[in-house]
Amino acid sequence: MNKLEVWASIDLMNSKVVRLKRGDPNSMKIYSDDPIAIAKKWMNLGVDGLHIVDLDAVLGKGDNQLIITSIIKSVKIPIQVGGGIRDFNHANKLLKEGVYRVVLSTLAFKNPFELKSLLKEYGDERVMVALDYKDNIVMINGWRVSTNTSLESALKRFKDGGVKLFLLTSIDRDGELCGPDFNTFELIKGIKDVGIFASGGIRSLNDIIKLKDLGVRGVILGKAIYEGIINLKKVISISKGV
Repeated sequence: MNKLEVWASIDLMNSKVVRLKRGDPNSMKIYSDDPIAIAKKWMNLGVDGLHIVDLDAVLGKGDNQLIITSIIKSVKIPIQVGGGIRDFNHANKLLKEGVYRVVLSTLAFKNPFELKSLLKEYGDERVMVALDYKDNIVMINGWRVSTNTSLESALKRFKDGGVKLFLLTSIDRDGELCGPDFNTFELIKGIKDVGIFASGGIRSLNDIIKLKDLGVRGVILGKAIYEGIINLKKVISISKGV
């Protein structure tokens, strides 16, 4: 039985831990003004890693780099960072500072040469491509710009280019607690030699079991754990097959 990786999401805006619905800044809800305490909380509950999203960088309104650096120094589990990583130098800086993995979206589509350079420099376990999609079309630039590329086409193209890890997020389900997009995960489960991470809409232990059965490598949990809707300890037990 495959082990499912469980990652807790920490979305940062104005140095606070927040959640948005469908990426809309106007829907922001603040959960904590102490991101380091939140990072330690999830670590102590046994998650496999932290998925940090710098929403200010996504929106072009500054960044939370100092907070991210502090979190890196404060926890002993892997951290992957996404949001507003637009060039090789930014990604390289994060990886040099101790981030385990960078999560790339706009850069992957707009500068495939830099994506290839990062893969060559760090290997396919430390570079992930985020495919955020709406109506099966991948969106970039903070979900505001269409790539006119279907999810399946993007997956195959990046896989052929050496990418192994993918984060799939259904934009319409993000922050809505309406269940994952199982149909999509069912459709792509036959793609070999890739690691798929699921995000968006996860709300119950049954969702976790179903995603595990579909062969995804990991889940990113956000609103469901911040609202206490899903028991993180039970999720981790399921993930390990206990």
